[in-house]
Amino acid sequence: MTYVRIKPPQNKGQDVPQSISTGGVKIVRGGPGIEVPKNIIGALKKIGGGHIETSEKPFEVVKKTGGVIDLEAGKMRYPDEEDATENTEKTGKTDKAGK
Repeated sequence: MTYVRIKPPQNKGQDVPQSISTGGVKIVRGGPGIEVPKNIIGALKKIGGGHIETSEKPFEVVKKTGGVIDLEAGKMRYPDEEDATENTEKTGKTDKAGK
């Protein structure tokens, strides 16, 4: 058995399917992957093309916690990003207009 998943999009504009089904197996985008028989992988790759990735063991899933919303940048920032952490520690806010 092999783990299969749909690769997460590299950027917001990339069109990546949410899920693909064939042979009674449904794989989804991201996550640790789903264990499927090797004979189904070919069919999944025909449908999903370059969006399918395989591995002999589960994929690593990076979990981020404690994020804050950066209003100026319009995206989520996490404590491991230096500029968001410094700004939050100084002001308690993430938007520069709130200083």
